[in-house]
Amino acid sequence: ELQKLARVLAKKGAIGSYGPDFLITSEDNKYFKPDTAVLIELNARIPYTAFPLEAIKQVKGAVGSGFCSTRITLRKRTTFTDIAKILSEKRLLITKKDYHATGVIPFNVGMLPWKSFNVIAMGDTWEETQHIVQKTKYIFGDLPVH
Repeated sequence: ELQKLARVLAKKGAIGSYGPDFLITSEDNKYFKPDTAVLIELNARIPYTAFPLEAIKQVKGAVGSGFCSTRITLRKRTTFTDIAKILSEKRLLITKKDYHATGVIPFNVGMLPWKSFNVIAMGDTWEETQHIVQKTKYIFGDLPVH
């Protein structure tokens, strides 16, 4: 049944992945037989890789080998404004289309109340991208100070 639903969504132009939420009925349910799975809602979810890949394509024009998406854990709560300011000061914040862009794009900032957010790191090589990730984690306290 879920495959049928997925086909209908695809025909209607839906793109991405969807997380169905179900309710399993109990013995005393008067509308459905016991142990019936009832679809309550269908939540659209962005696959973890879809957003970063699209961002890379929009900024650099193509997806190469120099990118990474990772979570940053903060030592203390902060705001998106402060994150953008810090990244700008460190010349890491990517804000426009540029084939040669290196730095990060913060996303999933809805996790800031829980002291984390995600970044898409971009470099020209995998090694450069890993250096950008390490630098970003260090700036926000996600790595121990040596």
